[in-house]
Amino acid sequence: MFYFVGNVFSSEITGIESAQLKRLKLFQLFHEPAKVVSTGSAMARTVNARKYGLTKETYINEYDFLCEVPFDFRQQVTLASLGLAGHHRVSHHDPHFTRYADGDQLVAQVATTADGQVTSVRYFDAHNRSRVEDQYDPRGFLAVRYYYDESLNVVSKVFFNPQGKARLRFLYTDQPTPRVGAIQVLRPDGRVIILSNIDALQSYFFDRLNESTPHNVFIVDRTQRNAWAIENMKTKAFRLFHLHNVHASGLAANAASRDLNYNYRQPLNNLDRWEGAIVLTDQQMADIRLTFPAAKFIKVPAVVIPPARLAAPRVPVAARTPGKIIAVARIDRQKQLKELVQVVKLIHDQQADTTLDIWGLTQEQKYKDEILALIAQLHLEEVVKLKGFSKELNGIYDHARLMILTSRIEGTILALAEAQSHGVPVVSYDFKYGPREFILPGRNGEIVPVGARQAAAAQALKLLGDDETWQRYSTGCYDASARYSADHVFASWRAVKARAEAFYCQQ
Repeated sequence: MFYFVGNVFSSEITGIESAQLKRLKLFQLFHEPAKVVSTGSAMARTVNARKYGLTKETYINEYDFLCEVPFDFRQQVTLASLGLAGHHRVSHHDPHFTRYADGDQLVAQVATTADGQVTSVRYFDAHNRSRVEDQYDPRGFLAVRYYYDESLNVVSKVFFNPQGKARLRFLYTDQPTPRVGAIQVLRPDGRVIILSNIDALQSYFFDRLNESTPHNVFIVDRTQRNAWAIENMKTKAFRLFHLHNVHASGLAANAASRDLNYNYRQPLNNLDRWEGAIVLTDQQMADIRLTFPAAKFIKVPAVVIPPARLAAPRVPVAARTPGKIIAVARIDRQKQLKELVQVVKLIHDQQADTTLDIWGLTQEQKYKDEILALIAQLHLEEVVKLKGFSKELNGIYDHARLMILTSRIEGTILALAEAQSHGVPVVSYDFKYGPREFILPGRNGEIVPVGARQAAAAQALKLLGDDETWQRYSTGCYDASARYSADHVFASWRAVKARAEAFYCQQ
């Protein structure tokens, strides 16, 4: 079994989670068993997993696994089913909260959703302090109970299964600051396992998961959260981590930089505990081999262009929106979106029908505010739009004329290859890593030096201002996308599987 290890899904996902989902579909296409694995206890974990098409056959969460919670469990928990009204009077009720009292004494406050599902219950003592709080999973059961001391500091929390049996107990200490002091795993057989912290709990989970299926391959996509736990597993496992971003700072000036990216510091400093790491581009592979053992790294493209996309009708210039430029990127300083706005200003000054739509979740509100202020300063309010997050980008790509990328660093950019698969040429800064992997200058896009706004604008105008030139580049985009067909990319995964099989054959 291949396990793709990351964090719980939010309602809006980043490129890493998108890569996991596309990889899962690739493995399903070739009937290779694989599952997405998440660590973390966010209440909406299953709701969000379902939103992105995950099922009980393709998704495992750490807390659901340890607490025996079925993915498809569904039950309604309402005010009536809690039974509080039978013993206490309702002192307040609105669409969000209902309070219960015993005389003048507040007893409980219940939060519900618009459809009446209970989300939390806070219980109060004689001094109106909430000393116990219950949180309910959206699937309809008491999931976690918090206990607080007289100073309202959490002293413990207990995780339950849907039958109300405690399965995990976190004990907190306030020395020197509040933190988890110990974790008890309350096993169904009556045994109690004592663990020291959340990392140890994750290791315990990965070991139990590893025992549930044979000869597993763990691909860690979110290393900052999960690397230590994977490294400290006690059971034998084939372990790889995924380099989704640059592995170090200062690579433009020094390709052998050892100023490691904090996301990958743990596994790169402990390579002996891993069977290897997955690198996405030839350029990054060349750089990382300057400082680390070459045998530890495997090139596997992150991009997969599905068969249906490669076979889809090609959208001609006449069917696209004139002057439409797009960017698909989270609102994050790494993406250099203010610089993109400045490039578009240069283009718009010479071609009045130019517009830019930026699609992506907001990672940093302050940076979004700075972008909006720049748009206003440049009088581009009707030209540049921040469109937010969208799950469905096919129509957006098919109406676009151009994508422009102004990042200074990346691991790779899935949106770049996706845009090209829809016939959208790309003009990009020459950052590490990604552009040189996907862009064939003169055929499906152009690469300009980092920070060269005038050069980027000039290349964009060349493509936007001449339909014949644009059509030639668009055809090049469609043609070059076959390099990332499912067959081609899965061949790299077969090589990973062969390594894993050799690993398990060792005594």
